[in-house]
Amino acid sequence: MKSLRDHFKELKEVNVALKLVFVPIAKNKLLFRLENNQDQFDADAQTYPIDMGHLIDLMWQGSNPFSEVPEYTLTETSVTGNMPVEEMQSRRIIWKTVDDDREDLVKSKIDYGIKDGVVSLEPQRIRVFIVEYKPAAEDFLQ
Repeated sequence: MKSLRDHFKELKEVNVALKLVFVPIAKNKLLFRLENNQDQFDADAQTYPIDMGHLIDLMWQGSNPFSEVPEYTLTETSVTGNMPVEEMQSRRIIWKTVDDDREDLVKSKIDYGIKDGVVSLEPQRIRVFIVEYKPAAEDFLQ
């Protein structure tokens, strides 16, 4: 299996517009911030599939090379990382206008889904996830 460094080196060679930031929040809890800095109007701009399961496994194995990757939870949050994306969407203000029923207006095509551990990262998009590992009982002496 590739190391975390090799994996990121490949991503960087593929496209310098992708940015991945990992921030430890607490023990066994990380914030993953994914950015696609391409301009959506560029001819070569594209949506990238990011395999979160693979990244999560690589992060664990980079820090714990002699243990199996434990179960974990993956939660998408707002860009600030302070609330789940579902709560953010439920709190969003939906303005009522005279054009609400028009079919010719552009509708958002942003995908908030996670399919088989893979997320889509569109141009000019930032996605933030919180990963919480759930390792088995800790083996250390007190």
